[in-house]
Amino acid sequence: KTYKNDPGVVAIEINNENSLSHRWANGTMDKYLTDPVLFPKYGAPLETLWRNWAQAKYGSAAAAATAWGTSLASFANLKAPQKASQASMSARLFSDWTQFTGETEGAYMKDMHDYLKNTVGVTSLVMGTQSHYTPMYARDGSDMSDYHSYWGDVGVDAGLTNPANGRPVFQIQNKSVLAFSDPKDISLFGVHERKDINKPNILTEYVSRMGNQYLAEAEPLVSAYAGFQDLDAIFMTDAHQMNLYSTKDYYSGYYNVTVAAVA
Repeated sequence: KTYKNDPGVVAIEINNENSLSHRWANGTMDKYLTDPVLFPKYGAPLETLWRNWAQAKYGSAAAAATAWGTSLASFANLKAPQKASQASMSARLFSDWTQFTGETEGAYMKDMHDYLKNTVGVTSLVMGTQSHYTPMYARDGSDMSDYHSYWGDVGVDAGLTNPANGRPVFQIQNKSVLAFSDPKDISLFGVHERKDINKPNILTEYVSRMGNQYLAEAEPLVSAYAGFQDLDAIFMTDAHQMNLYSTKDYYSGYYNVTVAAVA
């Protein structure tokens, strides 16, 4: 069977942990707006969309300039704001830019959803990027909302560097995830704040950062919270064995040399 007709394929994800809103907020979009190699392919089309959006909203450059508290001779001179300059942006300009990125994401998701369903003929569910990466209204073109949640703190800096990527290595602490004091580290934080009430809500990534003797907490705790927050499905993940305290392998991402020995 083709993937589009295979009943074993529960869903197709349009993209993973990626959005205009998130990339702008964490500053990684700035290089696409400034790099001479990347700008023509990515930054320039984005700025064209931004100019068209602003012109449709305000009609004239003078009206936009007044609303934003800045000077603007014409929409042809309008540049996409960079995260690095957020401190100098007016509240109205920031609000408009945020709305623009959200609406642009939403149009992209809807267009991809319609293409997969109506042109390709996909019979499974289609979902966009994870719910905490984009505003709720940008997820209208998705059949369900997806979440990723990781419990526990990153751990203690082991004083090592991952040779694969140069990132620092952390050592997982040998304690229950319930012992962590920061609220964001001890629950499926934020899921209930971003749930969509008119479509299924699922959790496709969950790895509690507790690579130790308390690992058996993972399944009952995530199941309990999923029941409490009325999630429709959960998917348990063992990401590169990053949670197994007996392994000493380097995880190729941000983490972990896990606990090497437990007294």
